[in-house]
Amino acid sequence: MDGDFSNVPGSITTEEELRTLGFVRLTLEIVERDLPLQRGLGFSFNTVGDVPDSPGIYVFTIQRDGVLRVVYAGMTTHLWMVTKGRLPRSGGERGGQRYGRPKYAGETRQRINVLLWEQCGQGFDAAHWVLPLTKDAAASNELGTIKGALIAQEELLIAHWKLRMVGWNRG
Repeated sequence: MDGDFSNVPGSITTEEELRTLGFVRLTLEIVERDLPLQRGLGFSFNTVGDVPDSPGIYVFTIQRDGVLRVVYAGMTTHLWMVTKGRLPRSGGERGGQRYGRPKYAGETRQRINVLLWEQCGQGFDAAHWVLPLTKDAAASNELGTIKGALIAQEELLIAHWKLRMVGWNRG
């Protein structure tokens, strides 16, 4: 393995670990580079791949020289919103909800977009991974709700990968 990785953000993982947890890898297809945003330069991208029609957890990873790192984890009540910016079956569009179209996105989505673009500029490949929430997981949490299950699952993964120490996940 080449290069100094001591200052690289994220927690080292493997595709096998992500797939074992149930995550599906999606590709980022860059549409526009060096897009000026409030927090710096970002990029516009399409998320390519089959996105489950469900609530779930998503993570962003960066990879270089065979080393895969999780850098950010989030939850959503619909995976299509953070990946495609719309709901399936003509359920409406909200482009600001989509990480790949950050111009009208909120502060967190713009911040994550800029951070990902910085890593791409350093030779890393970024990817988006999604994990649909299962009915069993939704029913098994303390609150018995989808939102409760998402919060619990997101927190477990943030702690597992120590993502608050990375600084991309806050709170």
